[in-house]
Amino acid sequence: MGACGAASAAVAKSNGRNPLGWFVVGALSFGVGLVVLFVLPNLMKQDAAKQLLDEAARSTQDAIDKERAIAYARHPDSLGRAAESGQADGGVAVESPDSQDDSELDSLYQNSNWFHCIDGQCVGPMPFETLHLTWLSESINGQTLIWRKGMDVWLAIDDLDGMDTALDG
Repeated sequence: MGACGAASAAVAKSNGRNPLGWFVVGALSFGVGLVVLFVLPNLMKQDAAKQLLDEAARSTQDAIDKERAIAYARHPDSLGRAAESGQADGGVAVESPDSQDDSELDSLYQNSNWFHCIDGQCVGPMPFETLHLTWLSESINGQTLIWRKGMDVWLAIDDLDGMDTALDG
């Protein structure tokens, strides 16, 4: 009886369970408690695995949050908010498009090669002048997605600050 209780207490302790309670169960059940302990999962291993998973999840979430902050900082809709504080997330200073005069934007746009995409068909690269003629012919409009080297994502013409004005000019 005592040996079954002692064996149950030892196994319970190694599995992260209460050795005193399992001593009583093992001693009173004449070994059935010991068999039950071998069937039950090891709580120490479960806790260690849970800690590893939690740490991996935290690390992944931190990486996602960092990437999201960078993406939001680069997105045209967030530039005004980032410029109000002087910095975007991550401590990177961001210049608001509003702080650039029209000639700087025109120069930036006109000195780039562009791609545009309509109905899943992407065309380019083309100089700004060709994009301008395509705009004037109404083959593309404000909802047309465009991209140039240096942009992270394709944007609608209406979403790119000053682009519609540059194309109209």
